[in-house]
Amino acid sequence: MIKIIVASTLALVYLSGCASSRASGVPYAEYKGYPLEANPTRSRLVIYRPSAGMMTAARDTRLKVNELPVGSCQPGGFIVSSHVPGTQVLAADLADSPGACKVTLETEAGKEYFFEVRPRSEAITSGLMLGVLGQALESSGKVCGGAFSIEQVDAQTAANALSQLRFSE
Repeated sequence: MIKIIVASTLALVYLSGCASSRASGVPYAEYKGYPLEANPTRSRLVIYRPSAGMMTAARDTRLKVNELPVGSCQPGGFIVSSHVPGTQVLAADLADSPGACKVTLETEAGKEYFFEVRPRSEAITSGLMLGVLGQALESSGKVCGGAFSIEQVDAQTAANALSQLRFSE
């Protein structure tokens, strides 16, 4: 019975990787939305997801700022959102998976902030071992729980990654 469960899980992991959806919008270098020059009184968040993890390859990362949805980020993609300067709480999660990763920051007018989203290996491992219950237990009480992590990165690190990415539509 254990062999059947393990084999089924491995097949599911393999197939989810094959069905991956990648961002297909315009490349970052051609993206024209939310230019800071057009509205210097706002701050801009650029959130990107460079790669697909095995268990989240076919799934979009849901993103919220201050509890309001700002979009989804596909593997190999990015989104951009514009905000009134001040305290921002950026959150990333997976629609039907427990927990979320949250990052709080103070933004300033006319400035751009970059964030990288990646699958959390701890969530994948606990999910493989105990399913949704394992994911819920692993994420419980954490500021950065759930299927994805968020890390603020510097402009050069982001530029290197974004040069390979497309807008998530």
